[in-house]
Amino acid sequence: MNAGPDVERRISSWLAEEVPTRAPDRILPAAFERTRHTHQRRFGAAWRSITMNRTWQLATAAVVGVLIIGLGAVWIGGSGGVGGPSGPTPSPTPAPSPFPSSGDVEPGTYVLQGSGSPSITLTMPAGWQSDNGQPVKNNGTSASLTLMPWIVSNITSDPCQWNSDPALSPSQIALLEPPVGPTVDDLASALAKQPLRNATTPTDVTIDRYVGKSLELTIPADLDFATCSGGFFVSWVGATADETMGFAGPGSHDRVLILDVDGVRLVLDAIDFPGARAGDRAELQAIVDSIQIEPVSATPSASPAGSP
Repeated sequence: MNAGPDVERRISSWLAEEVPTRAPDRILPAAFERTRHTHQRRFGAAWRSITMNRTWQLATAAVVGVLIIGLGAVWIGGSGGVGGPSGPTPSPTPAPSPFPSSGDVEPGTYVLQGSGSPSITLTMPAGWQSDNGQPVKNNGTSASLTLMPWIVSNITSDPCQWNSDPALSPSQIALLEPPVGPTVDDLASALAKQPLRNATTPTDVTIDRYVGKSLELTIPADLDFATCSGGFFVSWVGATADETMGFAGPGSHDRVLILDVDGVRLVLDAIDFPGARAGDRAELQAIVDSIQIEPVSATPSASPAGSP
Protein backbone atom coordinates (compact mmCIF):
# COMPACT_ATOMS: atom_id res chain seq x y z
CA MET A 1 0.00 0.00 0.00
CA ASN A 2 1.45 3.43 -1.06
CA ALA A 3 0.59 6.84 0.41
CA GLY A 4 0.12 9.93 -1.74
CA PRO A 5 2.60 12.89 -1.71
CA ASP A 6 0.26 15.04 0.35
CA VAL A 7 -0.03 12.41 3.04
CA GLU A 8 3.73 11.89 3.09
CA ARG A 9 4.37 15.66 3.52
CA ARG A 10 1.94 15.80 6.43
CA ILE A 11 3.60 12.84 8.12
CA SER A 12 7.06 14.36 7.62
CA SER A 13 5.90 17.66 9.14
CA TRP A 14 4.33 15.79 12.07
CA LEU A 15 7.55 13.87 12.68
CA ALA A 16 9.59 17.05 12.65
CA GLU A 17 7.28 18.76 15.13
CA GLU A 18 6.31 15.91 17.44
CA VAL A 19 9.09 13.35 17.67
CA PRO A 20 11.82 15.56 19.23
CA THR A 21 9.49 16.57 22.07
CA ARG A 22 7.79 13.19 22.58
CA ALA A 23 10.73 10.80 22.35
CA PRO A 24 14.53 11.06 22.56
CA ASP A 25 16.54 10.60 19.36
CA ARG A 26 17.71 7.12 20.44
CA ILE A 27 14.12 5.80 20.68
CA LEU A 28 13.23 6.12 17.00
CA PRO A 29 16.09 4.08 15.44
CA ALA A 30 15.82 1.46 18.19
CA ALA A 31 12.09 1.12 17.73
CA PHE A 32 12.45 0.91 13.99
CA GLU A 33 15.16 -1.76 14.19
CA ARG A 34 13.01 -3.81 16.56
CA THR A 35 10.01 -3.45 14.25
CA ARG A 36 12.05 -4.33 11.18
CA HIS A 37 13.44 -7.53 12.71
CA THR A 38 10.16 -8.71 14.23
CA HIS A 39 8.56 -11.40 12.07
CA GLN A 40 4.83 -11.49 11.45
CA ARG A 41 3.08 -14.04 13.69
CA ARG A 42 0.65 -16.25 11.85
CA PHE A 43 -2.67 -17.05 13.51
CA GLY A 44 -4.42 -18.41 10.43
CA ALA A 45 -5.28 -17.81 6.82
CA ALA A 46 -7.08 -14.53 7.55
CA TRP A 47 -3.75 -12.89 8.50
CA ARG A 48 -1.61 -11.63 5.64
CA SER A 49 1.53 -9.54 5.33
CA ILE A 50 1.14 -5.80 4.61
CA THR A 51 3.83 -4.01 2.57
CA MET A 52 4.70 -0.47 3.80
CA ASN A 53 7.04 2.09 2.29
CA ARG A 54 9.84 3.79 4.23
CA THR A 55 7.78 6.80 5.34
CA TRP A 56 5.05 4.66 6.83
CA GLN A 57 7.69 2.56 8.56
CA LEU A 58 9.16 5.68 10.16
CA ALA A 59 5.71 6.88 11.22
CA THR A 60 4.90 3.53 12.74
CA ALA A 61 8.23 3.45 14.55
CA ALA A 62 7.60 6.90 16.01
CA VAL A 63 4.18 5.92 17.26
CA VAL A 64 5.63 2.73 18.78
CA GLY A 65 8.30 4.79 20.55
CA VAL A 66 5.74 7.18 22.03
CA LEU A 67 3.60 4.25 23.17
CA ILE A 68 6.60 2.59 24.81
CA ILE A 69 7.33 5.76 26.82
CA GLY A 70 3.67 6.15 27.81
CA LEU A 71 3.27 2.54 28.86
CA GLY A 72 6.52 2.69 30.82
CA ALA A 73 5.27 5.72 32.76
CA VAL A 74 1.99 3.98 33.51
CA TRP A 75 3.81 0.83 34.67
CA ILE A 76 6.15 2.78 36.95
CA GLY A 77 3.29 4.75 38.49
CA GLY A 78 1.04 1.72 38.93
CA SER A 79 3.73 -0.48 40.46
CA GLY A 80 4.61 1.94 43.23
CA GLY A 81 7.87 3.05 41.55
CA VAL A 82 9.39 6.49 41.48
CA GLY A 83 6.62 9.04 41.82
CA GLY A 84 3.92 6.36 42.04
CA PRO A 85 1.61 5.69 44.97
CA SER A 86 2.76 3.10 47.45
CA GLY A 87 0.79 -0.11 47.96
CA PRO A 88 -1.49 -0.68 50.92
CA THR A 89 0.23 -1.32 54.25
CA PRO A 90 -0.56 -4.85 55.49
CA SER A 91 -2.42 -5.05 58.76
CA PRO A 92 -0.34 -6.42 61.65
CA THR A 93 -1.21 -9.95 62.76
CA PRO A 94 -2.77 -9.85 66.23
CA ALA A 95 -0.77 -11.58 68.95
CA PRO A 96 -2.29 -14.83 70.26
CA SER A 97 -4.08 -14.65 73.62
CA PRO A 98 -3.01 -16.62 76.69
CA PHE A 99 -4.99 -19.81 76.95
CA PRO A 100 -7.85 -19.40 79.46
CA SER A 101 -7.49 -21.05 82.86
CA SER A 102 -11.06 -22.39 82.82
CA GLY A 103 -14.41 -22.27 81.03
CA ASP A 104 -15.37 -22.33 77.37
CA VAL A 105 -12.67 -21.48 74.83
CA GLU A 106 -13.67 -19.32 71.87
CA PRO A 107 -12.29 -20.37 68.47
CA GLY A 108 -8.96 -18.67 67.82
CA THR A 109 -5.22 -18.79 68.37
CA TYR A 110 -3.78 -19.09 71.88
CA VAL A 111 -0.51 -19.55 73.74
CA LEU A 112 -0.32 -22.58 76.00
CA GLN A 113 2.60 -23.00 78.36
CA GLY A 114 3.42 -25.57 81.01
CA SER A 115 5.65 -24.93 83.98
CA GLY A 116 9.20 -24.42 82.70
CA SER A 117 8.30 -25.54 79.19
CA PRO A 118 8.54 -23.77 75.82
CA SER A 119 5.50 -21.78 74.72
CA ILE A 120 3.04 -23.51 72.42
CA THR A 121 0.86 -21.57 70.00
CA LEU A 122 -2.19 -23.49 68.81
CA THR A 123 -5.46 -22.88 67.00
CA MET A 124 -8.63 -23.98 68.75
CA PRO A 125 -11.90 -24.94 67.03
CA ALA A 126 -15.33 -24.33 68.50
CA GLY A 127 -16.74 -26.50 71.27
CA TRP A 128 -13.64 -26.85 73.45
CA GLN A 129 -13.07 -25.90 77.07
CA SER A 130 -10.20 -25.24 79.45
CA ASP A 131 -9.58 -27.42 82.50
CA ASN A 132 -6.89 -25.88 84.69
CA GLY A 133 -5.31 -24.22 81.65
CA GLN A 134 -5.40 -27.27 79.37
CA PRO A 135 -7.58 -27.85 76.28
CA VAL A 136 -10.33 -30.42 76.84
CA LYS A 137 -13.49 -31.43 75.03
CA ASN A 138 -16.29 -32.90 77.09
CA ASN A 139 -18.57 -35.66 75.94
CA GLY A 140 -21.51 -35.20 78.28
CA THR A 141 -20.10 -34.68 81.78
CA SER A 142 -16.58 -36.09 81.44
CA ALA A 143 -13.56 -35.11 79.38
CA SER A 144 -13.22 -37.19 76.23
CA LEU A 145 -10.12 -35.51 74.78
CA THR A 146 -7.30 -33.36 76.08
CA LEU A 147 -3.86 -32.03 75.12
CA MET A 148 -1.20 -31.46 77.77
CA PRO A 149 2.42 -30.22 77.62
CA TRP A 150 4.94 -31.74 80.00
CA ILE A 151 8.55 -31.59 81.07
CA VAL A 152 8.94 -35.24 82.08
CA SER A 153 11.70 -35.97 84.60
CA ASN A 154 11.07 -39.70 85.09
CA ILE A 155 8.47 -42.43 84.65
CA THR A 156 6.97 -44.85 87.16
CA SER A 157 8.32 -48.39 87.27
CA ASP A 158 4.74 -49.71 87.60
CA PRO A 159 1.90 -47.35 86.60
CA CYS A 160 -0.64 -49.30 88.67
CA GLN A 161 1.43 -49.94 91.82
CA TRP A 162 3.04 -46.52 91.65
CA ASN A 163 2.94 -45.58 95.37
CA SER A 164 3.39 -47.62 98.53
CA ASP A 165 2.04 -44.93 100.86
CA PRO A 166 -1.73 -45.03 101.55
CA ALA A 167 -1.66 -41.23 101.74
CA LEU A 168 -0.02 -41.15 98.26
CA SER A 169 2.95 -39.12 99.40
CA PRO A 170 4.99 -37.85 96.41
CA SER A 171 8.13 -39.04 98.17
CA GLN A 172 6.86 -42.63 97.90
CA ILE A 173 6.33 -42.68 94.14
CA ALA A 174 7.99 -45.77 92.71
CA LEU A 175 10.09 -44.25 89.93
CA LEU A 176 12.25 -46.00 87.41
CA GLU A 177 15.78 -46.76 88.60
CA PRO A 178 18.14 -45.70 87.24
CA PRO A 179 16.17 -42.62 86.13
CA VAL A 180 15.31 -42.01 82.49
CA GLY A 181 18.18 -40.38 80.60
CA PRO A 182 17.97 -36.80 79.30
CA THR A 183 17.40 -37.38 75.57
CA VAL A 184 14.29 -37.83 73.44
CA ASP A 185 15.30 -41.41 72.63
CA ASP A 186 15.84 -42.20 76.32
CA LEU A 187 12.27 -41.27 77.23
CA ALA A 188 10.71 -42.85 74.14
CA SER A 189 12.52 -46.13 74.83
CA ALA A 190 11.54 -46.14 78.53
CA LEU A 191 7.85 -45.49 77.78
CA ALA A 192 7.85 -48.21 75.13
CA LYS A 193 8.90 -50.69 77.85
CA GLN A 194 6.62 -49.42 80.64
CA PRO A 195 4.26 -52.12 81.96
CA LEU A 196 0.52 -52.00 81.16
CA ARG A 197 0.90 -49.38 78.42
CA ASN A 198 0.69 -51.54 75.26
CA ALA A 199 3.09 -49.15 73.55
CA THR A 200 3.76 -48.93 69.83
CA THR A 201 7.28 -48.72 68.45
CA PRO A 202 8.56 -45.10 68.57
CA THR A 203 8.69 -43.38 65.17
CA ASP A 204 10.23 -40.12 63.96
CA VAL A 205 8.07 -37.01 64.11
CA THR A 206 8.45 -33.28 63.42
CA ILE A 207 6.24 -30.64 65.07
CA ASP A 208 6.78 -27.13 63.75
CA ARG A 209 10.54 -27.26 63.10
CA TYR A 210 11.46 -29.55 65.99
CA VAL A 211 12.16 -33.25 65.56
CA GLY A 212 11.55 -36.05 68.00
CA LYS A 213 9.73 -39.33 68.55
CA SER A 214 6.07 -40.32 68.58
CA LEU A 215 4.48 -43.37 70.16
CA GLU A 216 1.03 -44.48 71.19
CA LEU A 217 0.15 -45.81 74.63
CA THR A 218 -3.07 -47.54 75.69
CA ILE A 219 -4.27 -48.58 79.15
CA PRO A 220 -5.91 -52.03 79.06
CA ALA A 221 -9.69 -51.65 78.97
CA ASP A 222 -10.14 -54.54 81.43
CA LEU A 223 -7.74 -53.19 84.07
CA ASP A 224 -9.36 -52.98 87.53
CA PHE A 225 -8.30 -49.56 88.81
CA ALA A 226 -9.38 -50.55 92.32
CA THR A 227 -6.21 -52.64 92.48
CA CYS A 228 -4.00 -49.62 91.70
CA SER A 229 -2.50 -47.22 94.25
CA GLY A 230 -5.28 -44.87 95.35
CA GLY A 231 -7.41 -46.06 92.44
CA PHE A 232 -5.22 -44.16 89.96
CA PHE A 233 -2.91 -45.13 87.12
CA VAL A 234 0.21 -42.94 86.95
CA SER A 235 2.67 -42.99 84.05
CA TRP A 236 5.23 -40.28 84.81
CA VAL A 237 6.20 -37.30 86.92
CA GLY A 238 6.83 -33.80 85.71
CA ALA A 239 9.49 -31.28 86.65
CA THR A 240 8.68 -31.94 90.32
CA ALA A 241 7.42 -35.11 92.05
CA ASP A 242 4.01 -33.60 92.83
CA GLU A 243 3.27 -33.18 89.11
CA THR A 244 2.03 -36.61 88.06
CA MET A 245 0.38 -37.85 84.91
CA GLY A 246 -2.53 -39.90 86.24
CA PHE A 247 -5.70 -41.55 84.94
CA ALA A 248 -8.88 -42.46 86.79
CA GLY A 249 -10.26 -45.07 84.38
CA PRO A 250 -9.19 -47.77 81.91
CA GLY A 251 -9.10 -47.65 78.13
CA SER A 252 -7.44 -44.28 77.54
CA HIS A 253 -5.30 -43.80 74.45
CA ASP A 254 -2.31 -41.42 74.37
CA ARG A 255 -0.38 -40.12 71.41
CA VAL A 256 2.86 -39.03 73.05
CA LEU A 257 5.07 -36.59 71.11
CA ILE A 258 8.57 -36.14 72.55
CA LEU A 259 10.52 -33.22 71.06
CA ASP A 260 13.94 -31.66 71.51
CA VAL A 261 13.28 -27.90 71.67
CA ASP A 262 16.75 -26.36 71.70
CA GLY A 263 17.91 -28.71 74.44
CA VAL A 264 14.61 -28.84 76.36
CA ARG A 265 12.75 -32.17 76.17
CA LEU A 266 9.13 -31.21 75.60
CA VAL A 267 6.37 -33.82 75.78
CA LEU A 268 2.97 -33.22 74.20
CA ASP A 269 0.37 -35.75 75.27
CA ALA A 270 -2.77 -35.90 73.09
CA ILE A 271 -5.28 -38.14 74.89
CA ASP A 272 -8.63 -39.51 73.85
CA PHE A 273 -10.75 -41.40 76.35
CA PRO A 274 -13.40 -44.09 75.74
CA GLY A 275 -16.47 -42.50 74.21
CA ALA A 276 -14.57 -39.91 72.15
CA ARG A 277 -16.15 -39.47 68.74
CA ALA A 278 -14.21 -39.79 65.47
CA GLY A 279 -14.91 -36.12 64.68
CA ASP A 280 -13.53 -35.10 68.07
CA ARG A 281 -10.35 -37.08 67.43
CA ALA A 282 -10.00 -35.31 64.09
CA GLU A 283 -10.30 -31.95 65.86
CA LEU A 284 -7.60 -32.97 68.35
CA GLN A 285 -5.31 -33.91 65.47
CA ALA A 286 -6.00 -30.57 63.78
CA ILE A 287 -4.99 -28.78 66.99
CA VAL A 288 -1.75 -30.77 67.10
CA ASP A 289 -1.10 -29.96 63.43
CA SER A 290 -1.52 -26.22 64.15
CA ILE A 291 1.12 -26.15 66.90
CA GLN A 292 4.02 -23.70 66.71
CA ILE A 293 6.73 -23.78 69.37
CA GLU A 294 9.04 -21.14 70.81
CA PRO A 295 11.99 -22.05 73.06
CA VAL A 296 12.01 -21.13 76.72
CA SER A 297 14.30 -18.15 76.14
CA ALA A 298 11.75 -16.60 73.77
CA THR A 299 8.68 -17.51 75.82
CA PRO A 300 6.16 -14.68 76.44
CA SER A 301 4.07 -14.55 79.59
CA ALA A 302 1.07 -16.85 79.50
CA SER A 303 -1.24 -18.70 81.83
CA PRO A 304 0.56 -21.83 83.07
CA ALA A 305 -0.95 -25.19 82.34
CA GLY A 306 -1.51 -27.29 85.43
CA SER A 307 -1.38 -31.04 85.92
CA PRO A 308 -4.35 -33.33 86.44
